[in-house]
Amino acid sequence: MKLHGLHKPKLLKRLKIGHALWKSVKEFLLTTYVHSYHYLADAEGGIPEKVMWLIVHFITLFSAINIVTIAWGHFTDNPTITTLESQHYSIYNLPFPALAICSNNKLSNESIYEYADYLYYKGFTKYDKEKLIKMIQYMGRLYDSEIEDFDDFTKFQEILDTIDTDKKTGIFDSQAKLAMLAPKCDDILLKCKWGGALVNCSSFLQTRLTYEGFCCTFNYVRPSSDNETVVEAKAAAGVGPDMGLTILLNLSIADYAYTLKNFAGASAFIFDPYEFCDSSSGSVREVPLERFVETRVTVTCVTKKAVEDVQRYSIEKRECLFPTDMMNEYNGNYVYGDCLTKCKLKSILALCKCIPFNLPTNFPGIDTTLPFCSLSNLQCMNKYKIKWATYKPREYIKVLEREMEDSINCVDCYPLCSSTSYIVDSTSAKLNFFYQNKGSILTGLNESNDLSVLKVYFPESDSVLYKTDVLYAWYDIISEYGGLLGLFLGCSIVTVFEIIFFLTIRFYQNLFSSSNFMNKFQKHKPTMFDNKVLYRAKFDYIQ
Repeated sequence: MKLHGLHKPKLLKRLKIGHALWKSVKEFLLTTYVHSYHYLADAEGGIPEKVMWLIVHFITLFSAINIVTIAWGHFTDNPTITTLESQHYSIYNLPFPALAICSNNKLSNESIYEYADYLYYKGFTKYDKEKLIKMIQYMGRLYDSEIEDFDDFTKFQEILDTIDTDKKTGIFDSQAKLAMLAPKCDDILLKCKWGGALVNCSSFLQTRLTYEGFCCTFNYVRPSSDNETVVEAKAAAGVGPDMGLTILLNLSIADYAYTLKNFAGASAFIFDPYEFCDSSSGSVREVPLERFVETRVTVTCVTKKAVEDVQRYSIEKRECLFPTDMMNEYNGNYVYGDCLTKCKLKSILALCKCIPFNLPTNFPGIDTTLPFCSLSNLQCMNKYKIKWATYKPREYIKVLEREMEDSINCVDCYPLCSSTSYIVDSTSAKLNFFYQNKGSILTGLNESNDLSVLKVYFPESDSVLYKTDVLYAWYDIISEYGGLLGLFLGCSIVTVFEIIFFLTIRFYQNLFSSSNFMNKFQKHKPTMFDNKVLYRAKFDYIQ
């Protein structure tokens, strides 16, 4: 016989399951320590009272979910925190900053005359020597991308493309020619001291490529080619002006042929030893060096170190990179300044189809088969030079809408999570040849207006260290969100086990045992609902 379209055993089974489930839930509500849940199952409470408590519990549950969601969103948006770790972090744990001394004169007068003789020897006899020297000075336009007299120097470039080409590539190599025409470090560096002792300038400082051109560099360990490996940068030899780096410079104006600045002298650039020296990256500090002046540059350091747990979060959330991030792009040696440089280089390659002589090319994925930019590319270089000097900020800034359109978009470049920033302060004074001690770097030299002295040093042995860590560890998360749930709902981890217990073990007992939980622990009169269910089940069974 069927009842309501179902077999009697199936109906009885469903009634037993439903009744056992209801009893398990009711037992949980009456025995749990969660705030006020027993009112929902109390037999003595009326329907209005139960409805009131049901509304209260819905409100508290909704509030708890809302507050926890807001707190979780705040945590996921800002998962890291940076705090002051120490104000006495030793400078001997840090690399001494890299130094680049770049003459304001970009073309050596002596080298220009030698190159003019070379071009005459190669058959460039259309112009007299003075005219040819003036045309060679056009090579300086590759530094500033100015296009005045564009027709003249493009004709000169056409001649160079014919008579002065590289033997391997068969094209004019502007980078090699500008390196040849640049002032020589052997002529600029007269004496050098490191840690209070005289050293050979040629072995301590090398001519390296920077964005300012070919400069005399110290402690600049960034590889210049793919075949080189990263070496360890030098640490400080001591503290104070006598224990740092001291250099006597010859800034002779007699050799000037093409200058970019409004004073005769040089510029000292202080930067990270592992980054390319490009002032537009924001991490390079520039100090002017004038003739007949001693310049003292004090360097203080601010170091930030991130714990390994920070790397678990996405780059977008932590807003920084570890050296091992972007392995395919930087071979495990990611540096923020190099990322910006590569971004700029890719833009130049795309827009002008040539490689600027003053940017490195040892990046994976860069097309090095393109020629170096020559005088014939200057019109394109001039058109975008403002764009390449500006990096688009990651956040939208309303008042800079125009500037943001005329800038490079380097969205993949993030600062390093662990890095050292060099903060410089400089003072200068006129040189004194009359009052000098025996250990002075000026000893034995005649007074000359072309001389200049540079001292770079750490003024103290301590520096500042910041630590970047995750905002919450797992136990902090349990504490915070457990506290919120306890405040609104009065529940704990034990509550979870209670729910599991009543929906599994107790449910099984209520389903297959004739004993009643409420008869064991509390005298309970069956409610009207219980009587109806039991009567209905018995009636169906008899039928």
